[in-house]
Amino acid sequence: MHIALLFFGCNEMMMGLALMKETVSNSSSLYTPFWQAALFIICGSLSIHTHSYPSKKLVTVCFSMYIVTILGGLFALVHRIVCFSLFSRHIWYDFYYHHVEPAYPRYAQLLSAEAVLFATTVCVIVLLISLSWFAKASLRSSHTQVIVRQHLTVIDSDRE
Repeated sequence: MHIALLFFGCNEMMMGLALMKETVSNSSSLYTPFWQAALFIICGSLSIHTHSYPSKKLVTVCFSMYIVTILGGLFALVHRIVCFSLFSRHIWYDFYYHHVEPAYPRYAQLLSAEAVLFATTVCVIVLLISLSWFAKASLRSSHTQVIVRQHLTVIDSDRE
């Protein structure tokens, strides 16, 4: 789950670089892919570090970063919905009034790129809500040792 946040952050950054070249207003006009990628990567790195070295302070920091990233993700979702409506209006207006067919594939590509980013943001928000729930449950505990660590042991099959 933690590594998925890093992958989603890298995805957001790479798609943001492609959207930055466009002259049409899109989600990169507010640098949404870049600050959202930074939030995803920070959350993922912090989660991995907390998993390796658990403490109440690190869980508290993770929980606060999860909440900030969820709020940023909700803002990004609203901004992308506005971008969807703008693209749809451009497609409809250019295609039907000006009969500009080359504009349709470009807007369709932008719309699909924004749709991919929208879907990944929804996935990350669901992931962060579940991680927030676990962090809140561990902070609510009166015991200090509530974090379960999984240690995997390697069994050598040649010795058996």
